[in-house]
Amino acid sequence: MTASTVVESVQWWSLDQPCPICGGHPFLRRKSGVRCHGFRSADGRFARCAGEERAGMLMIGADRLFGHKLGDGGERVVELRWKGRVA
Repeated sequence: MTASTVVESVQWWSLDQPCPICGGHPFLRRKSGVRCHGFRSADGRFARCAGEERAGMLMIGADRLFGHKLGDGGERVVELRWKGRVA
C-alpha cells in the first residue's frame, strides 16, 4: 500500500463484511479491543487488520494495519517462516 492508494468503500470492513482476521469492523465500540478499521486489498489476496493480538510476527504498516494473506475463500492463511523462507 502506498500513501496514494485509493481504497474503495466496498473494500472496508463493515457490519455485513467483518474482518476475516479479527471479526471486527468500524461500527463496534471504540477502545474495546474489537473494533477494526482495516480493509481487503483490491485483488482480494490480503486483509489489512488493526488487531495486534492476531498479528504474530507481522510488521505494522505505515497505515497502522497488519497485512494478512487470504486464501481463495477469503479465509486467513498462516505461513510458517524459517530463515526468511515460507515453509
